[in-house]
Amino acid sequence: MERTEGKRISPAAIALRALLFAAGYFGCTLLGNVISYEPGVVTTFWPPAGCLTAVFLMMQPRLWPILLAAAIPANAAVDLLYGREPLVGFLFCIGNSIGAMAGAFVYRRLFGGGPRLTVVKQLFGFLAVSGILAPLVGATAGAAVSAVRFDGSRFTDVWGTWWFADVLGVFVVTPLFLAWMPRESRERGPRPGALTVLESCAAAAGLVMSAVLVFTVPGSRAMDLEFLVLPFLIWSALRLDLRVTTLMNLLLALIVVSCTARGLGPFAGGENPAAFRPMILQAFLCIQGTVAIILTAVLEERRKAMERLSASESDLALAQQIGGLGSWSADLSTGVVQWSRQMHVINGTDPDSFHPRLETMADFMDSKDRTVFLDAFRETVSGGACFSRELNLRRPDGSLRTVLVRGEGRPGPDGRLGHVVGTEQDITDRKHAEEQMNSQQRQLIQADKMASLGVLASGVAHEINNPIHTIKLNMQLISDVWASLLPLLDSYCNENGDFLVGGLPYSQTRAEMPAILSGIAEAAGHIESIAGDLKSYARADPTPVTMEINLNLAVKAAATLAGNFIAKATDRFQLELAESLPPIRGNIHRLEQVIINLLQNACQALESKEQAIRVRTSCDPDGGHVTLTVTDGGRGMNPEELAHIKEPFYTTRRSSGGTGLGLSVSDRIVEEHGGCLSYESAPGRGTTAAVRLPAARKPQGGTP
Repeated sequence: MERTEGKRISPAAIALRALLFAAGYFGCTLLGNVISYEPGVVTTFWPPAGCLTAVFLMMQPRLWPILLAAAIPANAAVDLLYGREPLVGFLFCIGNSIGAMAGAFVYRRLFGGGPRLTVVKQLFGFLAVSGILAPLVGATAGAAVSAVRFDGSRFTDVWGTWWFADVLGVFVVTPLFLAWMPRESRERGPRPGALTVLESCAAAAGLVMSAVLVFTVPGSRAMDLEFLVLPFLIWSALRLDLRVTTLMNLLLALIVVSCTARGLGPFAGGENPAAFRPMILQAFLCIQGTVAIILTAVLEERRKAMERLSASESDLALAQQIGGLGSWSADLSTGVVQWSRQMHVINGTDPDSFHPRLETMADFMDSKDRTVFLDAFRETVSGGACFSRELNLRRPDGSLRTVLVRGEGRPGPDGRLGHVVGTEQDITDRKHAEEQMNSQQRQLIQADKMASLGVLASGVAHEINNPIHTIKLNMQLISDVWASLLPLLDSYCNENGDFLVGGLPYSQTRAEMPAILSGIAEAAGHIESIAGDLKSYARADPTPVTMEINLNLAVKAAATLAGNFIAKATDRFQLELAESLPPIRGNIHRLEQVIINLLQNACQALESKEQAIRVRTSCDPDGGHVTLTVTDGGRGMNPEELAHIKEPFYTTRRSSGGTGLGLSVSDRIVEEHGGCLSYESAPGRGTTAAVRLPAARKPQGGTP
């Protein structure tokens, strides 16, 4: 039979439930009469009260009248079987039903539905409302009918026995119904295994054997042995589930009540007055059964709480692992420090063998940060203030980690500061990412400046062209004027002798003027050439890398652009260009950018002007590849620097304005041309950069 909270059920289902309930109620009523003291009159255990209470708790209130209507004929059938007046049985049934309905109604109002016996609060509510208070109604009605119909002098005795019988029926039968219902079965999880079934059978067999041993002997011989059954109930509560416990409670009640009704067992005789023996029996069974059920509920609730705690701890450990966050707690009275598992992961220790204390926690910090941590900890201990510090700790394996340590004081039971709790988060990767991001931001700013400088240089070169053109045009005019004046000046010198021109003797001026005019023209042409190269270099050239070009021309142009830089860095610059060099396919301006970067790095690597720079072009013996090498005699690079040299933004000259972009960009440009850029270097032995590019076609003549 299912609880039907909030569900609509069909009339056929209602009829089926009513028939099942009538059959169950008939069986419980028949059982109560079979084990009664006075068949059909007085019983110490009334199962129908528990059946009614269970059904009213499980079913919707709108179905209660139907259930009551099903109980009345079932009760009348038992009355006819025992020859009892139907009216008396009807009144008994109505009284018990009203009490059960009142208890179910009050419980539902207090707890919002049927009870879950594995919840201690709901179990105690059920025992108090439906188990103790509700039977008062049925007991009063039954005792009143008995007094009117039979013997009114026994009202008090009958009322007490009747109330206890209903209470025992609710305590024993109702939990049995509730425990075996589908919802309770779902809450218990998977079905028990074979070993659990065998253990349940063993516990039940032990209970039955001990009950038979104690309650099938005359009362005087079994006194003080009735509690032999208690260990088996405790066994069921500790090891088994609520279903087994309620079933064993029913077995015990049937054995004890039936044996006692036949004058056997400790409750059938002894020194107790006969009128009190039934109530002593009932109190014994109520206490035994209630203790077992309560113990089962407490253990079940504790088990669920432990499962929730374990799941919560697992979630916390997973969250700490994902976030790289560990937790710690320091006991100020003992100095003991407790670490979460993630704390051991962060500090590189074994949680099974390493037991932290406050001083060892500080020992993990770097010498500088150890003082910072201890000062912050002492400040928290003395004033209760929270602290948060970024510190460096060194693991036992020597690796260095950056952690964010937080701490906060917690008062103890006496109100004084007793603990300091906190967290430790590994932020090493985050710090590295922040440093890299900041470095990239700086380099992007610098790259933007360089791009702006290139645009500015291109504009300056464009502006230089105008005066250069004026100079070249005027130089031609001046040369023509000088040639025209020269005969006149020679005639005047012959007639009057040497004279001064511009502060110099005419004879000297006449000899040097051709060279002066030629030098001015050549200088203007040189300036025009440099400005043109600068404009070409700075211009974003979309030309594809498919044009045939001569690498020597790119080298000469780059050397010209970097000439001033080279002259300041070294007095020993060597340019060795191979003759008959096969052409390559590429973009000359982008290759010039590569060569200029290599020349600048070579110049910056020199430590004195006596150290040389050598630029050389060559081709393979088969003419398939052309190679450019730039060799400097500077300080060289160690293996670590050499491994990172092509990485973007990596530079050893950041303080002097290095961007770390030149070689990275150069490597990408060379790859776009189908070639490779490699380096050979050693500290103190200089560096050789080699650009190897595929030739467009093999040379016609010999290979240099």
